[in-house]
Amino acid sequence: MKLTGNFQPDQCAGITGTAASVASFDKACSLHDANGCLELAARYQCGAGVARDLDKATHYEIASCDLGGGAGCGAAAMTYLMGPSPDPAKALAIANKGCAIGDGTSCSYVGMIYWQGIGVTADPARAAKIFDAECAKSDQMACANDAVLLYMGAPGVTRDLVRAKQLAESSCSADMQAGCNLLAGLLLEQGGTEDIQRAARLFDKVCEEGGGAACDNLGQMYRHGANGFVQNLDKAKEKFDRACKLENAPGCTHLGEVTSGP
Repeated sequence: MKLTGNFQPDQCAGITGTAASVASFDKACSLHDANGCLELAARYQCGAGVARDLDKATHYEIASCDLGGGAGCGAAAMTYLMGPSPDPAKALAIANKGCAIGDGTSCSYVGMIYWQGIGVTADPARAAKIFDAECAKSDQMACANDAVLLYMGAPGVTRDLVRAKQLAESSCSADMQAGCNLLAGLLLEQGGTEDIQRAARLFDKVCEEGGGAACDNLGQMYRHGANGFVQNLDKAKEKFDRACKLENAPGCTHLGEVTSGP
């Protein structure tokens, strides 16, 4: 059973808005409040209280960043990395700006860019140093990234499953989906009955929070069964279907496989 490792959670979970709230955020932004600009960006990003407009969302993320809002820099970096029109150079520039302001999320995006070689020469060792530094500041997103990198290993980064699990536990306790997803995978590898039951609970929690890979991973557990975990193909289909709706590609493949008939 091959687990899905990387995923993006639903960025709009919990974002609500009304025309009145959008007007308030718009005024705050016009008065040079970085948080107001960021909140306005989120409403345009998610279509909450206003028509969805990704260009306007990016505009207000950058406006927040320019006003010294590190979180705005991080949000804009994510948009340039994962949005409909990726621009790695812009993502790196604005993530570096946010990191210099002191935004841990921005620093993590810098690390991710160098880890995966997005528009730059891949440098996992440099990424690990960034993650280590931010994790030491109790930035749990960085701890989660560090855990995944240590689990996978890479040129210049020695694989360390013990440390990876420690960081995954820490980041999962802070509700970081990547940390919980990795921790569940590590528990599955340990193979004990209690470990497997805990892994299933973690995958289920992250799945319900919009983590497509966790839905797929749980679906695979139901599909194949495991030590102390009962096979249930109906549950597998349900989890694969949710994974696919969350745009997790392996989940769509697995859904196709289990619905193809005998």
